[in-house]
Amino acid sequence: MAIANIPRHIRTHVNSILLVALYKEKNFDHQSVYGKIVEDLKVLETDSVSIPEHGTCGDNLGHHAVGGFNENFSRSIYFCRYCLIDRKSFHSNHHSQFPLRTPQSHGDCLRGAACNRKGVKFDSEFNKLAEFHVCNPGLASCCAHDLFEGVVAHDMVLFINYFVSGGWFTIPQLNAKIDNFKYDSADYRDKPNTFKEGCEKLSGGAMQIWCFLRLFPLFIKDLVDWEEKQDNLVWKAVLLLNEIVELVMATVIYVSVLPYLDAIIYDYLDLRVVLFPNVLLRPKHHYLTHYYFLLYFFGPMCLTWSMRFESKHSFFKRFARMLRNFRNVLFPLGIKHELFMSYLRLGVELRCDLKPTLSGEFHANVYSLDIQRALQANLPPLMQECVSIVIKGTLYKKGSLLLVQQSHYQCDVQFGRIVLILYDNNTNVFFLVEVMEAEFMPHLRVYKLGARKM
Repeated sequence: MAIANIPRHIRTHVNSILLVALYKEKNFDHQSVYGKIVEDLKVLETDSVSIPEHGTCGDNLGHHAVGGFNENFSRSIYFCRYCLIDRKSFHSNHHSQFPLRTPQSHGDCLRGAACNRKGVKFDSEFNKLAEFHVCNPGLASCCAHDLFEGVVAHDMVLFINYFVSGGWFTIPQLNAKIDNFKYDSADYRDKPNTFKEGCEKLSGGAMQIWCFLRLFPLFIKDLVDWEEKQDNLVWKAVLLLNEIVELVMATVIYVSVLPYLDAIIYDYLDLRVVLFPNVLLRPKHHYLTHYYFLLYFFGPMCLTWSMRFESKHSFFKRFARMLRNFRNVLFPLGIKHELFMSYLRLGVELRCDLKPTLSGEFHANVYSLDIQRALQANLPPLMQECVSIVIKGTLYKKGSLLLVQQSHYQCDVQFGRIVLILYDNNTNVFFLVEVMEAEFMPHLRVYKLGARKM
């Protein structure tokens, strides 16, 4: 469980995620486990603890288990927990619009015959809460599973096989680019795996697949004759998928952008069906069509995905290996976790909003006249400078690039390279940046940075 009203950079830390229950799924049913949890939540409701617009985070399988929906995504007729679309209608026309599930329609499904419940297996215990229902919606989507481990992982294999068969490049050439690419330190941690011939989906975790998609145009930019290939429809599908991911993973997104996101999602699905008609769309393709209203309801998806909760599993896996005893293993796991959390609550892991490294007193006279003139603004006295600084979980260092401004989406974009990092005793941080000339390259969806902008 994560507490939603604490700052996001603290909420997403693994040690801020709390343990509610540990159980073996095969030994208990839905009511036995979640019924106890709901009883505690109902006590909070009656004690006037208001939690508006709250929901749950999880992957598709977990959410369908919690919400009481069918968990067989490959064969179930009704596979969507957000609307009443059926598999045949989706495959015949992915533009089909079906009514969204509501608490009223959910109740009608439960009261209907077993053969006409439209994907509903049972009534979730969480529906007993006064201010929550799984169809409000209350089950957030996880873009890591929908996009990176679903749509991107499978569709990129189709695209790459097309490029290889069309003579754009060979698999050894692509793998050589992946191995020898000069990754940024942040990307190097999630360096993508090489492409395996004959695979059905990209290998690696969600972050590795995201890194692969984002850097794929740079991997192949020197291998392709772009004057001939830039208008290719399959390549257009790659660029559309890249843009969809950029918008979905944005930490801040404006409501005015959501109609555009919805439009390019349908553009992508149209291309995917036309280009590869013999490869059926997956349920995760359909989930993309709901992203516009899920983003409006839950906010940025990178703040509601389940990846941080899955990272919490490493604590239990590590201790289980150390324990070397799997008889009633849940009891010692729970005790160990709560002892560790008690230790943290003593204050041993206090987090500061600012974490500078290699800091010292700032002396302007040791820098060039250009820098001194740039710093003639009314800066506070007793400034400190540092090589790098972590601000609310984000690392900034000298030489890093920042998006300085844009008039609106993808227009008049300016980038700056960090020259100096200054801060004072009041946690105010100042960046001196060198604004760079930037040229957008639409055939790759990247910006080419040039000399300093005069």
